[in-house]
Amino acid sequence: MGPYSTDTSRHGDSAALTRLFGITAQTAIRYVGTACPERTVKLPR
Repeated sequence: MGPYSTDTSRHGDSAALTRLFGITAQTAIRYVGTACPERTVKLPR
């Protein structure tokens, strides 16, 4: 695990990822959801 993935799992801040890496908000949210599943909302289908 690199320093970026450690920082993501610690903070879970998708806005910081968009600024740091220049990725879209949707991609950043997907990354945070993978790194920090406890921070995501499970909506009923």
